[in-house]
This record gives sequence, C-alpha cells and structure tokens, in this order.
Amino acid sequence: MIPAFAIAIGLALAMATSAFKEVPKNQNGDQLFTFQYNPPGGTDYSTTSVQDVNKWSHTSDNSDCSNNDIRACKVRVPVTYVNNPTGTPSLKPSINLVATESSSGISYVSSTAAGMSGSISNKN
Repeated sequence: MIPAFAIAIGLALAMATSAFKEVPKNQNGDQLFTFQYNPPGGTDYSTTSVQDVNKWSHTSDNSDCSNNDIRACKVRVPVTYVNNPTGTPSLKPSINLVATESSSGISYVSSTAAGMSGSISNKN
C-alpha cells in the first residue's frame, strides 16, 4: 500500500511542477517575453515584413533557433517593449526591429531597441 501511495504522490508532484516553465530573464533579472516571426504566406522574409511588429506573435516556446543569421525567427524582449503583458502580449513599435537582407534576399533581425536587455534568435 505504501509504495503505491508514494508513486501516486510522486506522479502528482511531477505533473504539478511540469506546468511551470522557466521564464527567460536578462542579465538584470528582468522577465523576457519571446515573440516568433510569422511570415505572411509562410514565405515572406522581406525587410519590410520582418520589421513589422504585427507579423510577430508571443510564444511560450523559449527554445532558440539555429542562430545562423539567415532568416528571422524569434526575439526576446523585456516588458518595456510589450503591450498587454498580463493578457495577450504583443510587441510595441518602440522595439524598432532592424532587419538585414542576406545575399539570398531573405531578411533576419540584426538589432532591436532592447539591445543587450533582450536577445535575437535567427534560423537557417
């Protein structure tokens, strides 16, 4: 009886704690919000589209992209650059996404107004 009870308690604790994902933070300990680029038509990586904050959506997936500066993927920014952080977060225009076009004509994020307080993750 006791081993079954211990197993049940262990499973309950594992399920309860797995719901809490680690929230990314910057070097100052500020919470970072992760946004993923959603290319129009699934293929539009133009500089204009990459720099448009309306093409980015909040995601709970905090994993990095491959970081090869080939195409836009994710940015992490402090709350200063986030509208509605406790509801449905969105990027503020003040984030000033700067995109650079590669030799293949595909743009990636090269800088943001968040600077070192945030991070950029591009992909192949």
